[in-house]
Amino acid sequence: MGRQFPYLRLAPRLAGAFCLWFSVVGLHAAAVPPTITSLRPEGTNLVIQVSAPAGLRRVTLQTRSRLGQGSWVPRAVARLAGEGGSLRFELPNRGDIELIRVLADETETLPASYYTGTNEFLGTTSVSGPGILYNNGGTGAGALDGSGTPGANPTGTFPRTVTESDIWKVDGDRIYFFNALRGLQVIDIHEPDLPVLQGTLAMPASGEQMYLLPGGFVAMLVQAGCYFGMQGSKVIVADARDAVPRVAATLDVDGYIVESRLVGTALYVASQTYRDTVDQGVHTYTAGLLVTSFDLSDPLKPLARDTLWYPGSGSVVSATDRVLFVAGPSPKDWTRSVIQAIDITSPDGRMAPYVSITAAGTVRDKFKLDYQGTRFTCISEEFSTVRQVRLETFFLADPRSAGPVALRKTGELTIADRETLFATRFDGDKAYIVTFLRVDPLFVVDLSDAARPRISGELQVPGWSTYIQPLGDRLVAVGSESNRVAVSLFDVKDPARPGLLSRVLLGESYSWSESTYNEKAVSILPEAGLILVPYSGDATNGYASRVQLIDLDLARDTLRLRGVIERPMETRRAALHLDRVYTISSRELLAVDASDRDLPAVKKVVDLSWTVDQVFLAGEYLVELSSQSTWWGNETRTQLRIARPGATDHPLASMTLSNLPIAGATFRNGRVHLVQAPLPTLWWWGIPTDPAGPGTTPIDSGSPALLSVIDVRDPLAPRVEGQARIPMPSTTLGRSWQPLWLGDDLLVWYAKAAYYGGPMAMYSASSLPGLASASVYPGWGWGSQRPTLIAVDVHSLSAPEVRSAITPGNDAWIAIGDAFVDGRRILFSHLLSDVVPDPTAGANPALPQQTLLRQRDFLDVVDYADPGSPETWEPVSLPGVLRGVGPGADLLYTLSQTFDDKGNPAAGLVLTALAFDGVSAHRVDSVRLDTPWMPTVILSGPDLFVAAAGTNADGSIAQGTVATWRVGSDARLQQVGRFDLSGIPTQVVQRGRLVVVAETTGRVRLLDATQPAALKEVGAGGTGGCFWPDLSRGDGALEQGFSIPLYDYGVLEVPRNP
Repeated sequence: MGRQFPYLRLAPRLAGAFCLWFSVVGLHAAAVPPTITSLRPEGTNLVIQVSAPAGLRRVTLQTRSRLGQGSWVPRAVARLAGEGGSLRFELPNRGDIELIRVLADETETLPASYYTGTNEFLGTTSVSGPGILYNNGGTGAGALDGSGTPGANPTGTFPRTVTESDIWKVDGDRIYFFNALRGLQVIDIHEPDLPVLQGTLAMPASGEQMYLLPGGFVAMLVQAGCYFGMQGSKVIVADARDAVPRVAATLDVDGYIVESRLVGTALYVASQTYRDTVDQGVHTYTAGLLVTSFDLSDPLKPLARDTLWYPGSGSVVSATDRVLFVAGPSPKDWTRSVIQAIDITSPDGRMAPYVSITAAGTVRDKFKLDYQGTRFTCISEEFSTVRQVRLETFFLADPRSAGPVALRKTGELTIADRETLFATRFDGDKAYIVTFLRVDPLFVVDLSDAARPRISGELQVPGWSTYIQPLGDRLVAVGSESNRVAVSLFDVKDPARPGLLSRVLLGESYSWSESTYNEKAVSILPEAGLILVPYSGDATNGYASRVQLIDLDLARDTLRLRGVIERPMETRRAALHLDRVYTISSRELLAVDASDRDLPAVKKVVDLSWTVDQVFLAGEYLVELSSQSTWWGNETRTQLRIARPGATDHPLASMTLSNLPIAGATFRNGRVHLVQAPLPTLWWWGIPTDPAGPGTTPIDSGSPALLSVIDVRDPLAPRVEGQARIPMPSTTLGRSWQPLWLGDDLLVWYAKAAYYGGPMAMYSASSLPGLASASVYPGWGWGSQRPTLIAVDVHSLSAPEVRSAITPGNDAWIAIGDAFVDGRRILFSHLLSDVVPDPTAGANPALPQQTLLRQRDFLDVVDYADPGSPETWEPVSLPGVLRGVGPGADLLYTLSQTFDDKGNPAAGLVLTALAFDGVSAHRVDSVRLDTPWMPTVILSGPDLFVAAAGTNADGSIAQGTVATWRVGSDARLQQVGRFDLSGIPTQVVQRGRLVVVAETTGRVRLLDATQPAALKEVGAGGTGGCFWPDLSRGDGALEQGFSIPLYDYGVLEVPRNP
């Protein structure tokens, strides 16, 4: 390659309006340099004549806009094959050229044949928009207290108690919490005011329902994942006897879990699934409810027992120690529920079908079913000519002593017409029923004569109740009145004259609570004279999330509002343990001293989860970043935490940063560099507002963003080393900023800024007869997209300095790609769109001319030789979006879509290798990738890793592969290696010699790329949870594995195999 000589300054000449300086560049002192022999204007161009001596392979003409600032930009290239001669170059005669020089090369990195391919790419015409290859949305990072019913005790080991699942359980000096954002968490509360998170069994996004088993074991109901076709849920038994729980056993459940009950040590799980039957080659899928039973008497060796399958669906489950009831719509009449009674008298989990009961109407929930002795009662809503609430009683024999007649109907009662059924509750020989039309009738029903149930009394009050808790001759009810959560105390001592004793409303103008549809969210504690109700709603100061303390005074028959425990996000549960109130949400646990109920005092807050938006591997530690966001019921602060891998829920240090969200972050030499910027102001449909009006494309300073340099070399004491304010165009607010390092001293932040135009007029009034005015397309045009690049000098880490901020492009750019770095240059591609006539459309003067969108890809290069005055090179035609840049930017790689003859996107993509000389990109070779799924391409030295799915012979999507490609000595793209996956790849990233692949199955694979043509798996992990992590925000190394931020769900760590 060439080496620059001192400038050979010639006499200045006037060419148009430009002052030109000349310089020649050669290879070495002994070489004869080329000479600029003449310069003359010719029309609108400048013609430059160069004399080139023999022995040169390439001569490049370069220009510069200013003397002493900016960088040299290549304008033209000539190849000589070693022969000298006279060369003619032509340039537009324009005002941004002050200096001209020639650069000579005796050798080239790539063979000359690489530059013989075409360098003109016409693009495509299409009826569609930018397509799937440009990601316009952002930039990649590049580089219980359960209720129990006593039952029989056939074995004498444990009482056959019926228990319902919940999200937590307070037991002794421990709290067990199945946190949907993290997994099973064990919290030590032996010091009431100093609770400590002991350990976590990581299972994010897997469920939240659990049971506490005897001896310190926990059974968790883990749901099937979100991926198509996944039917497998699980019961996972965790050994939580030690500080850190671990998996002791795993049991499979087919389908999606809808309900469950634990009866003694037998677990019964109802799941929604389907069955596939084949008749003469025709597949028929039938939805149904599957009931699966397990024996958990030995938690270390649990056993799967029986399964029963019923067609249809259902989610209503109730149980005693003898019978499990499962209700769902009748396959013959969806307005009536069929209640399947299952014999569960065997304590080891064995079960058998018993009888089926068809109700008069629809059974809504578990509180509508009751089984006392041999009396079975159900309450349903009947939909005929008039909506009716119907109570029915049946004789249902004990399964262990059933005679010839196990089931017969004994009586029924119509409760109300045209009313909606809400809360019901059975208490011995009484049933309490709440309906609602304009007021809230509370009916008391006498069931002492099962053949003649009757209404004993009725009370009408405003609102309605959704949950009733009997307390002897009193009822506590939770419901709603006037858009607020209501808690009521009723007198039912005289069933003929029930009365409302007291009622309190929560919140100020509007409130809601999980307790109105899930009774486990409210804690009614008559012994302590206390009710704890978590709720959220509008308050004087805006949105509020609180736990309301209510005095329950049964001696005076009153309810009285006391103080509240207010938190940033909605509390899920609250409990009184010893003399402390504990509240829990997915984010935190609170220990509260409520001895003064008017002023409850928070003694300790234990963080249980936080968002993790990005991670960096800093030696033996992991840096976690959480970006600020505020939603109803959730508040996240911008924070930095440092933890050890494997213990990410136990940070060693943390620091709160500015309250601005993180727009971009990068790690280098023990420091985290991050940009924080405000979120944009949005119109209600999501288009950024612009005070100048739609259709404008301002280049403004927007709101100042904060650039911070944080020293994390001491994991126990991170500190802000330097900060600076940088201009942030309003069009980039809310966008992700890609960090691009151009050396240790220069960091360029790259963002895809969006500009939106106004409504797109499709045709005018004059083009169609009879139209009174122009017709306007009811929406917005494609708009445009341009990059913003901000260069920051970080030579002084304590005082970072913005050197330049540019936004190249114009309104015709409709999409831009991710950026790549080569030395002090940044390369990216943009998509240019214009409208051309449709050549296949017929001519009709009465109609507007039909058109197509012509889309062409171009390469852009920004040269930062002078960071204060970067130079943007002339766009270079490409066949597709830029996806890789080889060493020295000599080879480029693009992906392009294929289209059918009607301009519609077709299956398959084209991978192209191009030789780039600074002026043109010449096609070297192209290969078609027959994949229906978007492939991921990453470049590693001379090799390309292409992760893609294939297509089976029947057209279905085949399992994916990671293929290794490289340009061979014959100038052809060759596949030199392949690694087969078990699913479809969704993303691939590389960190050094580690390649990480995510699959649609939720599995993440670690591949050793030491030998690129022979990738080898060295680790795998993942969860069945419902999330799709962004690998580009993760970090790791071949020796240490890979960590992936899961946002609300923390960090997924995929270890390397031992």
